[in-house]
Amino acid sequence: MYIHINNNDDESLASDLIWLSGGLLYLLVIATAFIGYILPWGQISFWGATVITNLFAAIPYIGIDIAIWLWGGFGVDNPTLNRFFSFHYLVPFLICGVVLIHLQLLHSDGSSSQDEEYIEFYYYYFIKDLLCVLILIVIFLKIVFLDPEYFSHYDNYNIASNRITPSHLVPEWYFLPLYGALRATPDKFGGLLLIFLCILDLFFLDIFIDDYEGFDLSQNFDEDDIDEDGGTFLAIFFFGGQDIEEPYIDIGAILSFLQFFDYLDFDDD
Repeated sequence: MYIHINNNDDESLASDLIWLSGGLLYLLVIATAFIGYILPWGQISFWGATVITNLFAAIPYIGIDIAIWLWGGFGVDNPTLNRFFSFHYLVPFLICGVVLIHLQLLHSDGSSSQDEEYIEFYYYYFIKDLLCVLILIVIFLKIVFLDPEYFSHYDNYNIASNRITPSHLVPEWYFLPLYGALRATPDKFGGLLLIFLCILDLFFLDIFIDDYEGFDLSQNFDEDDIDEDGGTFLAIFFFGGQDIEEPYIDIGAILSFLQFFDYLDFDDD
């Protein structure tokens, strides 16, 4: 098995499918993480489900029907929890299917466009990936066995109740960038649209770049571009977890819009 180390200017259809299948995999993982975040059925879980499912109700014409279908009634209650348990069981099967498709596309087309120079996967990339996996396993075991409550919120230990609202409603850490984008606008549908655009911005990045003649992803994204993109993402991550007050609201809104322009500063030469 070989790894391509350079890109061609002409992106093949298979390369686009690899990118899109990876984007679909990312969306399914987000959905599974959100569903699992609801299952403890504490205060944070309950109000998180209430906020997100009510966003769907803001969709014109069909939003109310979608929300009622998710709720299993006319509000977040035990039927909602039962449905989310079922979704949490079924979605991983979809993830496994998409992973197989993604690996098949990657195996047939390679990790990048056709190229004259190759590097054997074993042992260079195998050792590198194995080292990363071992480090992640050590971190995972440390959290599970020594500090299992590190990422938990104390309000989520309280039983879910629609009569008490937590003083600081905040999602799990991996949703903070999207939560920061949601808070960037006071309009419910506007927040849902902004979250959708944040995901779309990454999902179709490969296709949008193809419209620019002569643009090479590997040559035009230098280290400064990566630092800028990563810095914007981490900034949204930080401000998404702050209290809903100034100046965090305005700064988070500005950063949420700036992320759409990070990859548009390349040269067409």
